[in-house]
Amino acid sequence: MLDLFLSAFATLFVVIDPPGCAPIYAGLVRDASRRQAVAMALRASLIATIILVVFALFGEDLLGALHIELNSFKLAGGIMLFLIALDMVFEKRTQRREERAEKVRATPEVEDVSVFPMAMPMIAGPGSIASVMLMMSRNHGVERVSVVLAALATILVMDRRWPEKVDSDWAMDCSSPMSANTSPKTGSREPASAGTWRPDWCIS
Repeated sequence: MLDLFLSAFATLFVVIDPPGCAPIYAGLVRDASRRQAVAMALRASLIATIILVVFALFGEDLLGALHIELNSFKLAGGIMLFLIALDMVFEKRTQRREERAEKVRATPEVEDVSVFPMAMPMIAGPGSIASVMLMMSRNHGVERVSVVLAALATILVMDRRWPEKVDSDWAMDCSSPMSANTSPKTGSREPASAGTWRPDWCIS
């Protein structure tokens, strides 16, 4: 059972990519208050959880209703995961996520990003839905299904908690050059200088 958990955890960790979602989310909510940011992160995780659990438990029945054979879906899902792996190698997946986030960030008002683009497609996207359904189709019985769902729950909890690892000052106040040098321990700010590291989500 431990092997199954580790296998499911590794697959979902790579596909959902919680560390990759965190800085993008931080950039999306940089103009929101801390309370709004936490609420949107929780709402995004809950919506993504419902979507993935529904597809995990009833995805095979849905395919049957659409007259799609499971073997055909496995083939399509395998091809999709292979393309995701290629995108990760050439960093195109991160680029697309950043471009999508930039479009949302371009709106002047603070927009609720919990449903789009966070819950779908960043967390519960085609890759994660296909991965969950494929793993569930290979594992039958209460114990094995519970292990797969436990791995999924672990990833979604990480996805919920990871944005809090990003310093809130950096995440929500990247408009000025000084904010990139805010000390996470003291809160003091220093003028930006050449060669100073700047967070990836501080994109103007």
